[in-house]
Amino acid sequence: MFLFEFIFNRGTKVWRGYVSQDLLMMKWYRSRFMATKDIQDTDLSTFLEQFGQEVWLSAVQKLWNYDGEALDSKAY
Repeated sequence: MFLFEFIFNRGTKVWRGYVSQDLLMMKWYRSRFMATKDIQDTDLSTFLEQFGQEVWLSAVQKLWNYDGEALDSKAY
């Protein structure tokens, strides 16, 4: 029902001034899963409950497409 698209980690500076190389990357990953068919909020909730048992989730956004074009996100 959900297709894993990617995972990445962006370097995040957490304070002003010099930051050593070993502190440039935080273990703060982003990933994207796309639905392979129309879904309801209950489908997403079930997926997140299962996925959340394996990883810590800090935020979730629903990404919308209309006629194949990506639109703005809606907080879930």
